[in-house]
Amino acid sequence: MNEAHTDYYRRVYGLTGIIGSGKSTAAQMFRERGAVVIDADGLVHDLYSRSNPDYENVKETLDNAFKTELAKLYQAEPALFSARVNGKPGLDSANGIDRTILGKIVFSDTAKLAELEKLIHPLVQAAFAKIVSENEKNKQLILYDVPLLFEKKLHLQMLGSILVYVPEEIAIERAIKRGNTDRATVLKRLAAQISIEKKRELADYILDNSGNLAQLQDQVDKLYDRLLADSR
Repeated sequence: MNEAHTDYYRRVYGLTGIIGSGKSTAAQMFRERGAVVIDADGLVHDLYSRSNPDYENVKETLDNAFKTELAKLYQAEPALFSARVNGKPGLDSANGIDRTILGKIVFSDTAKLAELEKLIHPLVQAAFAKIVSENEKNKQLILYDVPLLFEKKLHLQMLGSILVYVPEEIAIERAIKRGNTDRATVLKRLAAQISIEKKRELADYILDNSGNLAQLQDQVDKLYDRLLADSR
């Protein structure tokens, strides 16, 4: 890990939660109070976007790293590539890196996923450090929204960790009700993470989202005021 970038972790609080916990809702509440919330997934999305000044290098790096897998996928599922820029094996699309194709390569293969993370992690770190540097001079509270905060052990390097908590069964029900997923898919995602109860033990601050939005807002307001005061 780049030590220069690691130093920036020590200036922020980590925010996390499982699928269906309401982490995104809490993040928006913090934003509305004036916090800067850096979305880890958003940094990756920006990295894969054609608007990224370094997009061509990112595309070439990933195409070369997964050349064999792309060729096999092209043979097995050519329809995936039919609407592409050139219709050939590769990750480039009209909007940037094709995340659906990339997902098919890495999410069923832990070794490939680890390889992808190794490739993009330094770039994400650099983007994160830049945002922190630009905002900390304004004395704003800065949060880093990271789904796998504890799994990646990033919480050990930060000012503190915030968990948006709900019992697992409630989270599952909310995720399914929200749509675009089913119970089996949610359970598979949860199985790949530390349990919510273990995360609760590891977290420095808990936002209990078992109730309604007004109750969550009240907790966010109080924690925001506390952390902002502590950082000044």
